[in-house]
Amino acid sequence: LQALASPNGATRILAMTALREAHRQKPAEEPVRLETAPLWLHARFALLEDNSEAGRRQTLRRLQQQWKAPPAASPLRAALIRRIAAWAPQGHLPPWEQLGLNLTQIAEQPPDVRRELLLLLAHYPADVAQAPFYALARCYEGNDHFYRAALNIALGTEPKRREAILADFDRHFPQWNDAVADLVWELRPPSVLPRLSQLLREANLTAPQKARILDIIAVQEDPAAGHTLLHLLQDNTSSAVQARALEHLRRGLAGPWKPLQNSEELQRTIQTLLQQPERQATGLQLIAAAQALRFVEKVAALARDSSVPQSVRVEAIRTLGQLPSPASVAALTALCQSAAPGSPLAAESVQALGALLPRGAASSPVAQQALFALQQLVLQESASAALRSAALAALAGSRPGTVWLLDLHQQGKLPKDLIPEAGRLLRNSPFQAERNRALLLFPPPGKLNPKNLPPIATLVQRPGDPARGRLVWNASLTGAAQCAKCHSIRGSGGQVGPDLSMIGKKASRENLYESILFPSKAIADQYIQYQVTTTSEVTLNGLLIADTPEAIILRDANGKDVSVPKKEIDGPIRKLPVSLMPEDIVAALTEEELVDLVAYLETLKTPVLTPPVAYVAGPFPAESMTAALDKPCGPETQAFDPKQRFGPVSWRLLSRDARGYFDLAALHGSKANSSATYLYWEIDSPREQPVEILLGSDDGARLWLNGQAIFRTQATRAAAPEQDRLKAVLRKGKNTLLLKVANGDGPHGAYLSLIADEELRLLRPAAR
Repeated sequence: LQALASPNGATRILAMTALREAHRQKPAEEPVRLETAPLWLHARFALLEDNSEAGRRQTLRRLQQQWKAPPAASPLRAALIRRIAAWAPQGHLPPWEQLGLNLTQIAEQPPDVRRELLLLLAHYPADVAQAPFYALARCYEGNDHFYRAALNIALGTEPKRREAILADFDRHFPQWNDAVADLVWELRPPSVLPRLSQLLREANLTAPQKARILDIIAVQEDPAAGHTLLHLLQDNTSSAVQARALEHLRRGLAGPWKPLQNSEELQRTIQTLLQQPERQATGLQLIAAAQALRFVEKVAALARDSSVPQSVRVEAIRTLGQLPSPASVAALTALCQSAAPGSPLAAESVQALGALLPRGAASSPVAQQALFALQQLVLQESASAALRSAALAALAGSRPGTVWLLDLHQQGKLPKDLIPEAGRLLRNSPFQAERNRALLLFPPPGKLNPKNLPPIATLVQRPGDPARGRLVWNASLTGAAQCAKCHSIRGSGGQVGPDLSMIGKKASRENLYESILFPSKAIADQYIQYQVTTTSEVTLNGLLIADTPEAIILRDANGKDVSVPKKEIDGPIRKLPVSLMPEDIVAALTEEELVDLVAYLETLKTPVLTPPVAYVAGPFPAESMTAALDKPCGPETQAFDPKQRFGPVSWRLLSRDARGYFDLAALHGSKANSSATYLYWEIDSPREQPVEILLGSDDGARLWLNGQAIFRTQATRAAAPEQDRLKAVLRKGKNTLLLKVANGDGPHGAYLSLIADEELRLLRPAAR
């Protein structure tokens, strides 16, 4: 008994082995008297039953006697059920009736026993499993991912079996509520789809409930789901429902619902929306999503019509940028010339032309027409500076446009007033060869002298570019500015200075400039610098990280912690009036980089969680990246248990690096090629709230939130932060995130952060 109760796993295994051997040698005798043994010991003894016919009968008898036992005896019942499930591979599974459990008693069982019953049901034929399955499904009360996963396992993976069991789902669950929505999302009963569109019209359902219904519809690959959403757009449902339906249509029409692009129903829906002034913007967005070229003239007419609200005209211009047609280029070029200076219509028209530029090696006649139109705008001296600058930026965003600008400058024909802006854009070109050429043709300006900066009152009037500022921040992790070596944003960066993930909510633009230019003007208590001198006359400065009776720990500007024994300190521990942040840090930036950096910091206003660790299971080998991405390997079909094994693969903890990157290639070595790896987190939310998930992956990825698939990409790419931004809703309390990353070859890993209105917390999953 003492050995079985030992916290040491090896000791417990040896004890169980000894008991099995004793039971084998003297099957008529029980090795240990169990009358007064604790329940956990009863549960372990359930696993000692031999696999003979007599042993199986004894197990069934013990289980039959347990159904009316108090809830505290559930560990024994669960162990007995697991023992019976283990007979299935040998063909010894007893008829369900021999378990001695009626449907009424199912509801009386505690959740751990019901979950084991569901796992056992997976071994029974559909006609036998159906009645107990629904009895168990009706016990689901919500917010139990493991129970939903067990229900899914009970259904099995064979399509005919699932179809047979789920055929009666509507009859068993006629009323809609959050728990039923959970079950529908998890189980995907086919008969429910026609019912969902009716539910969206019910006034008693809340907005989050309707959003959940739309999400359930959207994950169906059957084009019938797309038809349902098109019907919703034609009806007088709420604007929130229509906006979400349109969002799902944008994705679906480019994927599994592509056959709808040429359907009569889509054409009718667009016509209906365009005929209603208050819904024209929705119709335009649907045209863009479906690439409906037959409507290009109507879209151009709306863009030109001055009697139409400006918001609709802007939407029409953006739609033209998604319709590769000569008519689109002609309409956008005319709008560039006719729009009033400073009008958003002109800038939107330039951006729309940029969207039509050549992408990749192939170049269509329409793309060449858009390229020519933008080139003429750059050379047109009579055009406004803002319009020419916008055209310049659009050209620099494509390789043909970049090559043309470089050639123009090399020939001495690039307008002089555009040279500084062209140099900045082209030196940061995403095209490596062109960027190298730009560095030769447009030498970067010297870095600034802080003494020559204009006053802060002048700097705050300059808007800056947050996107460029983010690049400045990222470059500082390895560059001379070193901002990201001391501070972190969204989990990436150093741990010396304060986290800046919400600095835009705490500080004004003026405060940000002051903090960068005069870091010692205001120092928070936890970032006061301390100084000590040792008995060997060595002076040390840094942040006071720890102060114990034996020693203090100082953290220097490089993030290195130094422990100083108090017996070696000569004199007092002194506070310094200067910040650990250098006063001349901006000397590593240009003036425009400083302005852009402040613009980026201003945008950081919401709490961000970047998990420092993840549970990782992998690699799971496959023939290719795509095969690895779509092949179920176990973690997506089973409730998470850190002790669970998948053949030779088990869960283990992996820490991210300073960049926020989970480096799976470093973890797996050559085994990372043509494989998939899973990463798992549990997140605590103080309330139900929207969340934006920032994801980067190398290569393809799939993501499940609370057991629900919310994202898939099979892109072949190098991982970078925020490559994909996903919107979802967290429920109050625990939420689970399961990320599957598939790899072809080479580097392999992922970035993940979550942005929410209220602060999120990473939980440490407990073993089952």
